[in-house]
Amino acid sequence: MDQTLGSIKGGVSRSLYERAFEKVTGRELEGLAAMAGRTEQAIMVETLRLNGVDEPEALFGDFYAALTAAAGELKGQRREVGVVLPGAREAIASCAGRRAVQSAVTGNLRPVTIT
Repeated sequence: MDQTLGSIKGGVSRSLYERAFEKVTGRELEGLAAMAGRTEQAIMVETLRLNGVDEPEALFGDFYAALTAAAGELKGQRREVGVVLPGAREAIASCAGRRAVQSAVTGNLRPVTIT
């Protein structure tokens, strides 16, 4: 939920994509799509196209698996540089105080989110 309730700093998001891209294509990542406010699928498609992959949809399964593996490898670093955005705690507490049930919906892979 990067840039919604929390943010991952320190280039960790790029590192996830670098590892996944290299694992799936055997090449180094050159360009990375803009990530803020986008689903993982949209980021993957644009990133693959920026790096010369003509049919990115054919690599979704492999790329999802590679991102998941990279997220596991970088879990400690993600927690270390992850920050709660201003107002996030207050927004959640406000909902809880009103007995409201609120959900944060993300287009990201569960293993890639900060846990």
